[in-house]
Amino acid sequence: SSSSHISCTLIVLAAMALQWNIVLQVLFLLQPCSHVAAAAKAKLSKLGDGQCRTAEVAYPTWIREYAEFPNGKEVTDLQRCYADCRGTEGCSAVGYSPGFKKCVLYKGGPYTVSEYWSMYTDFECHTVVQAADDDL
Repeated sequence: SSSSHISCTLIVLAAMALQWNIVLQVLFLLQPCSHVAAAAKAKLSKLGDGQCRTAEVAYPTWIREYAEFPNGKEVTDLQRCYADCRGTEGCSAVGYSPGFKKCVLYKGGPYTVSEYWSMYTDFECHTVVQAADDDL
């Protein structure tokens, strides 16, 4: 009877270990989600036509890991460009060309003005507006 008791104990321990493993996996999965959830809440709105500009700096700061200057990245539509921004840490604005379907992600800012850009004459500047509850 002692051998059956030992195997039962091992099964219980194995089940407990599996449970802890699942708990740890869930905790691990939840940890980065809060950042993603905050980023997903970030709203973008059109600032104006042309490339994004700050008051002080003439040229915007591209997130070069996303797209090489000056071509931008080909995307299906503006919503894809928005989604890429939400999924990229540090993204504070996007530039988008509806005609060429090109997307650019900007970091830094704040981008407060837009300026005509000869590379893509239909370029638009859209800036991230944080949802109010992100500031709590």
